[in-house]
Amino acid sequence: MSATQDAIETIKAELDRRLAALEAGRLSLKAGQLIEEIESIRRTARDVGLLGLSELAHGLETAMARKDGGLCVLPWLEAMRGLLGYDAANPLAARSWMAVLAQRYRS
Repeated sequence: MSATQDAIETIKAELDRRLAALEAGRLSLKAGQLIEEIESIRRTARDVGLLGLSELAHGLETAMARKDGGLCVLPWLEAMRGLLGYDAANPLAARSWMAVLAQRYRS
């Protein structure tokens, strides 16, 4: 594995840890805190080329804004963690997850 690939794997592990912490603490966080952390994850993912994860994080931010805090975020966080293990750089994979989430949780 190259040094660059090692660095990306390290960052993916850190993102996974942060997403797991959000899953565990989501009920105790205020909406603004959750949005700030999702935004930070989105920027980190974008900066290292994990464009699919970045796009999925942006989709969660958008969905949260539309629902004014009434969105069930757990499926989104689980999808983001799943994408990390699958193909976090692939925007098409993220769009597939978003389509499923939008269909399943639309009001």
